[in-house]
Amino acid sequence: MPNHAHWIVIPCPGWKIEDLCGSVKQYSATHINKLFDRKGKLWQHENFDHIVRNEKELLRIRNYIRDNPTKAGLPSSEYLYYRAAWIDDIS
Repeated sequence: MPNHAHWIVIPCPGWKIEDLCGSVKQYSATHINKLFDRKGKLWQHENFDHIVRNEKELLRIRNYIRDNPTKAGLPSSEYLYYRAAWIDDIS
């Protein structure tokens, strides 16, 4: 768990998920490398993306993301979990 990120996103019309992920990876890698005074590749090339087809699936995925750090044995001080209000509105 400490070596990856989970997120649920609704791309804006006209955006490809590949472009969105690439942009997030580039931005975050630049800032993480700067923070740790390092250079080079940070993220792996592949993504695991999934199309959420209904509310039940969205809630299942949200709960998986919420529970993932605990299952990995991470203390809450070592990760950030942000629960978006738009997901709370459907549950």
